[in-house]
Amino acid sequence: MLKTLRCLCPISGRFSQQVLSAVMSTFAQVFNPISGQMEWEVRSSDYDFYQEVARSDYGDMLHDQERNQKYYTALKGAIASLHSRGLKANVLDIGTGTGLLSMMAVASGADTVVACEAFKPMADCAERIIARNGMSEKIKLIKLRSTEIKIGRDMEARANILVTEVFDTELIGEGAIDIFRHAHRNLLEPGATVIPHFARIYAQVVESPLVAAFNKPKMLATLDGEVLLKTPTEIVNCPGSTSLHEVQLNQLPLDSFRTLTEPQEVFAFDLSGKTELENDRRHVVECKSLQTGTVQAVFMWWDLQMDDRGEILLSCAPFWAHPDFAALKSHASARKPLSNVIPWRDHWMQALYYLPQDVTVQQGQSFSLVAYHDALSLWFDVTTNIPEERTLSPPFCTCGFHVACSRTRIGQINDHQRNKKYLRLLEEIPAAAKVLAIGDGSLLGLATAKMANWTYYLNFNYFSEKITKLYVTANGLNNVTIVNNVESIEKDLQAVTHVVAEPHFNTSILPWDNLFFFKFIKTRLADLLPADVTISPAKCDIEAVPVEFLDLHKIRKPLRNVENFNIEKASALADSKFEAHPLWEYPCLALADPMKISSVDIENFPESSNTFTTTSKFKSSGSCNGVAFWVVWHLDRSGSDKLKISTGPRETIEPGKFIKWDTFTKQGVFFVVDPIPVTMEQSYQLDVKFSATAGPVECKLSLSLDDGGVEISFLEGFFSSLQGAMASKSVVISEKPVKHVGLSDWQARLNEARSVATSRRNDAFEVRHEARNLRNEKDIQARWDCYHNTKRLEDRIGEVSQWRESLEECLGRVEREIEILRAEKAQTERELEALAVPLTVVSECLATRDSRREVEMTYDEAEKELKLELALVEKDQIMLRDQCQGAWEKLNALEDVRFQLNLEICNKKEAEKIDTEQMHLNKFSSNTTFKNNPQRIPKESFTHDGWLTNTKNVKTLAENELKDTYALRESLFVCRERSRNELHAQQDQVDHTIRRRIFETQRARNELKWQVVKTEEEMNRCLAEIEAIEKTIDDKREVLKLAESRQENRFARPGFELCRDDPFHGLCDEITQLRSTLNTLTDQLNVTKGNYSTLEDQHCRLARDLENKEHSMMVEVRTLDQRERLKSWQGKECRSQTGRNIQLTRMEHEIPRSSYA
Repeated sequence: MLKTLRCLCPISGRFSQQVLSAVMSTFAQVFNPISGQMEWEVRSSDYDFYQEVARSDYGDMLHDQERNQKYYTALKGAIASLHSRGLKANVLDIGTGTGLLSMMAVASGADTVVACEAFKPMADCAERIIARNGMSEKIKLIKLRSTEIKIGRDMEARANILVTEVFDTELIGEGAIDIFRHAHRNLLEPGATVIPHFARIYAQVVESPLVAAFNKPKMLATLDGEVLLKTPTEIVNCPGSTSLHEVQLNQLPLDSFRTLTEPQEVFAFDLSGKTELENDRRHVVECKSLQTGTVQAVFMWWDLQMDDRGEILLSCAPFWAHPDFAALKSHASARKPLSNVIPWRDHWMQALYYLPQDVTVQQGQSFSLVAYHDALSLWFDVTTNIPEERTLSPPFCTCGFHVACSRTRIGQINDHQRNKKYLRLLEEIPAAAKVLAIGDGSLLGLATAKMANWTYYLNFNYFSEKITKLYVTANGLNNVTIVNNVESIEKDLQAVTHVVAEPHFNTSILPWDNLFFFKFIKTRLADLLPADVTISPAKCDIEAVPVEFLDLHKIRKPLRNVENFNIEKASALADSKFEAHPLWEYPCLALADPMKISSVDIENFPESSNTFTTTSKFKSSGSCNGVAFWVVWHLDRSGSDKLKISTGPRETIEPGKFIKWDTFTKQGVFFVVDPIPVTMEQSYQLDVKFSATAGPVECKLSLSLDDGGVEISFLEGFFSSLQGAMASKSVVISEKPVKHVGLSDWQARLNEARSVATSRRNDAFEVRHEARNLRNEKDIQARWDCYHNTKRLEDRIGEVSQWRESLEECLGRVEREIEILRAEKAQTERELEALAVPLTVVSECLATRDSRREVEMTYDEAEKELKLELALVEKDQIMLRDQCQGAWEKLNALEDVRFQLNLEICNKKEAEKIDTEQMHLNKFSSNTTFKNNPQRIPKESFTHDGWLTNTKNVKTLAENELKDTYALRESLFVCRERSRNELHAQQDQVDHTIRRRIFETQRARNELKWQVVKTEEEMNRCLAEIEAIEKTIDDKREVLKLAESRQENRFARPGFELCRDDPFHGLCDEITQLRSTLNTLTDQLNVTKGNYSTLEDQHCRLARDLENKEHSMMVEVRTLDQRERLKSWQGKECRSQTGRNIQLTRMEHEIPRSSYA
């Protein structure tokens, strides 16, 4: 908001004579992006605060000769056609702007012209321009929207020609559909001629990595190709923003995109009124891919058929699809590329539309391009399947990234060459470093967390902070502190070793606005950071080059004469200072080598304003119409080109050739108001005043010519006055002699006079006799005429009185209906407000259920029903909101009807009063006098049939509005009841589903408990079996020792007694058997122990599952408890069906509430 303060402005120096008429100045509060503060700026006393809005496309639009000439040609043809049929040409110009089309209509012979313009600064400008061209009496200017114009109040009658230019790059973005529909219904005669007559929208499906870079961020990788920051899933899956991306498609390099289809007509608009325009449409175009590729974007443009014969076509197509390209391409030259041979315009460009998801197609594969539009916007989708018969809602950003970042900023984030230079610096940060990253949504600053010990991220923008947190979560960064003010990390700043920034701030517009980084360091952080801290970037250079724009300068070129009309007053809307433009879209030739204007260092940031003077020579001949400025950031003090980031040209500038500008930044531009021819080797001097708080604020270019110097100042205005002298002339006068008459002639004239007098007396007698007869006759006739007119007045009074009473009765019904409808609207609004409770509860329930552990996170019926309930609440909100909007509109319509009825009744009362006074008036009344031309027909008068038709129309309008209101009230009631019933039913279904889910979870928990008990029993049995086997093994070992001891002891027998007798063989067999038994028992012991381990593992898993089930059941119970608030919300209604029925029948005042509450 602008805050103004009046003050006296001192007059001094050479301007004292120029500002005597403007000693009062105005202070305006504006935001300074470098200092980050609100500051006061001096404005002149007649400064128009609407300037910033009015300064848009009017200059470019009025310089658009093709547009002007084709509108003019169509107007001439339409007016001539009506005149050839003997009809008057009554022209209506909607959105007249500067009044050019209206003046064209007058010049073409229109009988009447009505122009409307709702934007006050533009309407005032049009009023001055029309007066300057001497057409104020021929053009009626209405400072209203066309939808607010009433026939009989603002316009005398309907028009039979409509001329309008209410189109934008999207064609319908300025509300063209509603404007044309309203005009045909209310302001135009049936079959009226409309200029333009028809409109078509075209689309072309393309693959373009360059274009896709403006839509979504890519992952950030190191110089070795390793992933540094991956893109969060929320951003990857986000459909993006529904807003179009306006670009000059002609300037896209042909090798930067591949067309997958030919241009396709997706929508046609019959503006002539033969077919009524619709707000919401869907159109499917079946396409075949011209080549294999990925559908990444849709190019869009439109054309206008100006006349009904299709002879005049105004196209906004890019050059490769332009209908006149074949005829114009021969005009291409070294100074005019092939892409610039078609007519240039910046007020209507082409548009890029991004798809919700990319689609891969093969050459020759069929796919569907689905186009949608509502009253104000377009959107597209591509599918390889049969598209469903439904309308895709306009895509909107769900991740917040597209809200926080502009298209240019998204492209900058994806700029690989730029990122590589930053990463070359960041990879030198030691692992023990602590980094302070400053900027709005800087991924490069956030990337330092992967290299340093800790990163403090200072973010000034709420939306950028939200995006930064998404990246931190998605990449698992635990060593980042995100803050939005210095105070919260003051104690930690002494440990910071590195300060880094891109720099980028959302408040910056011009390249040097990002000097806020240097200003912030010097004013806020200098005393808090250690002395040896490393700051990057360390300095920056502001550079400039004089250029010759092919077309861009037209947006600020002075307006003098357009199609032979004086439009100089419109130049007041085209003043400017430095402007930011993406110059890659606007070709320009370099006229000299680039020059360094100033270097700004972080260590000696200027505290005051300085003027920098640079002298050089032009290296190419041409017409200098602007100076381009940009900033080169030095990431360190080495001076290496590998660590310099330029916001200007991508390649070395060569004088006489087109400059290749950076695609993902905007440059600062100063326009030369009147372009100056320059020659090679001609010297020039550029003086730039640099402010420490605002950057470059003044620029002056001085050229050295053979006959002296020419100075062009971009900011400083000069006053001039004209003086004239009056020259006197003398006239010589001479005397002429008087002519004399003879005596005989004198006597003859006396006799002639005597005879003529006698004849005249005889004639007078006859006249007196005829007059007496006529007097008597006319006296009788006058008496009868007076009597008949008195009777006519009496009949007229009766007729007016009858209609007045009828309208008063109708007015009473309208007023009663207004009160009832207001009550219904209030009830619906309360119902709408009440939906906030279930919406909050359902959202909390979903959030609570999201806290279930991972294995329990299932898309069960409860989840589906909750989401259905959420969708139902949102649908009901939309439905009730639409109903409230409809009721509000209907109330406004009823108010209009009431106003018209009151006006009609007042008029009829006044007419009754006047006619009654005239009926009682007679020739003896004192207030009778002669009137000047009483038989004239007043300009505002109507025939009796017209009066009767108007009265009937007013009553019919009131009756129709009342019928519509009855239907609307019923609709309000039905919508409320349906919303309430559906919501109650869904809430019951959700409660039932959650209870069933609790029951199922409880049953699963009990089953798990039983399994745990059975598993523990089996484990105990296994333990007992293991102990038994181990005991058996121990016993067998004892027996084995006995057998082996017996055998070994028997080996001591002497001589032949040491024979292998039966005991020997028996003991051997026993030992073998015992060893085999021990091996078998050992194997069985191992198997049993393995089984026990398996049971133990299963027991742990069962315990975890049981714990998860317990947690899940607790979550479900908590969810059900949260839904108890819905019962208290429902409790606000009547507690009994009887009470509800009494409320529905509106009988509360007849039946005491205590009887049914």
